[in-house]
Amino acid sequence: MEKNTALKSTAIVIVISSLLALSFYTPVYHEIKSSIVSTLCLSCIKLDPRTTLNFIFKTANNQPHPKFVLENLTIGPIFIDYRKDACSACDALELVIKSIFKLNYTKEEDLREIVDFNGTKIVFFHINIDHTPQYKRKSFDVYDIKNVRGVPMITIITLNLNRSSLMVKPFFFTGYSFLEKPKAEDAKPIIINLIKDAIAMYNSNKAGYSIP
Repeated sequence: MEKNTALKSTAIVIVISSLLALSFYTPVYHEIKSSIVSTLCLSCIKLDPRTTLNFIFKTANNQPHPKFVLENLTIGPIFIDYRKDACSACDALELVIKSIFKLNYTKEEDLREIVDFNGTKIVFFHINIDHTPQYKRKSFDVYDIKNVRGVPMITIITLNLNRSSLMVKPFFFTGYSFLEKPKAEDAKPIIINLIKDAIAMYNSNKAGYSIP
């Protein structure tokens, strides 16, 4: 009797261990782990990545632009605010972004809003990678051009003529943390100037744009 009980207990342990191992090695687990767990709060680890204040065509690893970005570029330039739940720098930068666009939202909220900026429509996205749908979460990897894997991260997408292909294509800027400034408020004039640059380029090139 004791031998049978021991064998049953061993079998149960083996089954449970197998199920746990399976859950940790499924593609879904790794996809979620790579997109959420490995994304860091830059302020928590005292990291301030260098930000190059220019727009580029080439995405991270030459990945295609997300469909929701390509579609919304028919409306106006796009501003994406990436964050996660536990991130003090995200909280600070978000106050600045809210003041620029005169918006109010919670940190968990998945938001798309068309806002007016000096007479031009801007499509604003607030993406909390802890809560957003998978297709938006994946966009973080597309625009994380320095492979920082950290937030806060902002991306501004506009249009420009690609001299190589002679086609109007998405042209974007990605910045991290406070854009190398000591405080979030110090980044505000830089962000405003980047938005103005994006608007100027968009208005000059929108007539030549069509969704690929």
